[in-house]
Amino acid sequence: MEQQLRLAIKLNIMTKEKQTETLTGAVIINQLALHYNEQLKYTNFYKKELKNSLNRTVRELIKAEQNEFDKVFDEDSEYTEKISENVTNIMLELSKGGFADMVLMGNMMVAYKKDPKAIDGIVKKVLNK
Repeated sequence: MEQQLRLAIKLNIMTKEKQTETLTGAVIINQLALHYNEQLKYTNFYKKELKNSLNRTVRELIKAEQNEFDKVFDEDSEYTEKISENVTNIMLELSKGGFADMVLMGNMMVAYKKDPKAIDGIVKKVLNK
């Protein structure tokens, strides 16, 4: 109960932009979780209790993602469409490379936070080849 109260206070303090960003992040994470949970269906691990748990989890993730996307879309449909397109492209790229690419992207984000100008220059240089 105390944790829920703290979360409610944090959400009230957040700006509308930050709340939209938080919902967008939740949508992205749910899409990522859904992708990998669906992939588990094609492994030797997908049996018995894990199979039952994953089926329930996937159903809940789909519901959560749909609800959250609707909230984000209702906030600003043009902004949401741009984000959705970018997220879809990112998800396609990440799913091609798997977990190793996600770790690399995480490292790139840390590097960007340390020196945005340098990373931006590198990205532009590579993309213009």
